[in-house]
Parts: sequence; C-alpha cells; structure tokens
Amino acid sequence: MERLIQYLDVLEDTWYMVALLAERIRKIALQLAIFGMMAVTSGLGFMLALTAPPVGFAVAALLTVTVLYRSATARTPLASPPVAQQISKSRISKIESAVRRTVATVSVVPRRHRQRPSP
Repeated sequence: MERLIQYLDVLEDTWYMVALLAERIRKIALQLAIFGMMAVTSGLGFMLALTAPPVGFAVAALLTVTVLYRSATARTPLASPPVAQQISKSRISKIESAVRRTVATVSVVPRRHRQRPSP
C-alpha cells in the first residue's frame, strides 16, 4: 500500500513538473508572438510612411489617440480607489479606537534639555 502511495506521489510530481514546463513554453511562445507582431507592424508602418505619407500620418494619429484614450479610461490597479474608500466605516472606527487606546496608554515624558555653556 505504501508503494502505491509513493508511486502516486511521484506521478503527481511528474504531472506538475510537466505543467510548469508547459507554462514556461507558453510564456516564451507568447513573447515571441508579441515580438513578431511588433516587428511586422513596425515594418508595415514604415512601408506605409514611405509609400503614402499622409495616410501613414493619419494612421499614426488615430493609433496615438486610441492609446491615450485607453490609458486614460482603462481600469488598472493604479486607478483603483484609495485604500480609505475600500475599508468599511466600522473597520475604520475600530482602527481609530485602537489608536486612541494606544496613545492614551503611552506616557509621554518630556525630554530635558541641557543648557550649553556659553563660550
């Protein structure tokens, strides 16, 4: 029975190793595809600019406006609401009361300033 469990454990480890390898291959293939599309798009844009400059300029302007609009309206982690809006009011009141209790229990001792002798 113990051998069967060890065999299944090795089989499971092998399965996850293959899955991790497939994930690495997928990421590399995706990066290569993106790089290839960027190279083809750049080449086509260059050829368009050489053959028909007004059309190339119009396409570049439309793509720039599209990218700017998308970056301004896209919901990204950087555009998420502030943390204070994400925390519920009851949670904020609990935090405030804990801070007040902590401040009340800490005794503040004023520092004594030594007077320096005059030169």
